[in-house]
Amino acid sequence: MVTRKDIDQLFDRGSFMEIGDGRVSSVVTGYGRIGDRMVYTFLQDSERDGGAFSVAAASKIMNIYKLALKSRMPVIGLLDSTGYLIDEGAEALNAFSEVYALANSARDSILQIMIVGGKCMGQMVSLAGTADFFFREMDIAEAFAKTKDLIKVMPPAKGITPEQYDTSDDLNRLNEGIEAMIDSGHDILKEISDDGFLLETDPEKAPELTTGFIKINGMMVAAMANNKTEKGNRVSLEGLDKARKLVETANKFRLALIKISNTDGIEIGANQNLLVSASAKLWDAFTRSSIPLVDVITGTVMGGAYSLFNGRGTSTDLTFAWNGAKVNIINSRQAADILYGPLEPSEVEAKTAEYENTHSTAAVLVEKGLVDKVIAPEETRKYIAGALESYANLF
Repeated sequence: MVTRKDIDQLFDRGSFMEIGDGRVSSVVTGYGRIGDRMVYTFLQDSERDGGAFSVAAASKIMNIYKLALKSRMPVIGLLDSTGYLIDEGAEALNAFSEVYALANSARDSILQIMIVGGKCMGQMVSLAGTADFFFREMDIAEAFAKTKDLIKVMPPAKGITPEQYDTSDDLNRLNEGIEAMIDSGHDILKEISDDGFLLETDPEKAPELTTGFIKINGMMVAAMANNKTEKGNRVSLEGLDKARKLVETANKFRLALIKISNTDGIEIGANQNLLVSASAKLWDAFTRSSIPLVDVITGTVMGGAYSLFNGRGTSTDLTFAWNGAKVNIINSRQAADILYGPLEPSEVEAKTAEYENTHSTAAVLVEKGLVDKVIAPEETRKYIAGALESYANLF
């Protein structure tokens, strides 16, 4: 649960200023400072009428959004409500639609973070869905810590140039031993980032795909990377949605996107209609983006996952590949059997290698114009940094 006193734990000491009459509804509204950023907030106080949503609450929340939009400041919503104030009936229902419309339109302009600190019943969940970042089912202290990190590193509004941060990390630092991390994109991202910085988003979802933000030479960039889990490294339906959200957020705040790719493809056995829909939405997000898209293929990328995440037409501008990387339309053994088969047992190894050497390897991909350069794994950070410098005029 969240209450009025929790606000003081979110903002810098003594900086929160409440605005609006606190006696009018269950919602507390105001603004305060987190680091060097001013932030607007609204909180559904569960100790007042169970945080019930009312016409008065809607008026206060809408006022916060209007102030934030005018000043181009972020909004943090703290949600803990049992639902509507029943005796207001249709008026409360209509008031919620007005709040939702304003919050949803604000997603095109300002940074929004929602935290569920207790109950979040009915349409309140829909309100949380308008946010760039949404924390639920976690300790309130952890949610506040993640929120503070985001406020400090993310641009407060669309169109504001991302900050350049000071770093003592060497731009050309070699990533010794990174090749051993090939099954953990999460660890690769930490290794290439300035001072090991990684702000992960939605870590509780789709463990086969890490999404979040890293720093390269003081520049904040979005990043996603494949991981090998107990279930393999295929991208799930939840992973596709997680990727889409990151692409949309990166595009909104003009952050370059780095992708570390090593996957056996898209999940098999899930609802195919849902997979097609989720893939289309991710493709649309890539197509609409105007940010630098830089890929590093570290292992093997299979089938449709390559088209979706690494295709030149929609999803990447520059592609590097580790010298052992491969791209296959299907399993190499199966492909060899189709092209050269049926194969005798004694022929399998040689013909599979022949197929890979003519269709799949990093060297072949360079020849075909699908990879820009084959790199040694330890040079990953250096080449990403150089690629980002080539887009300096965008920032």
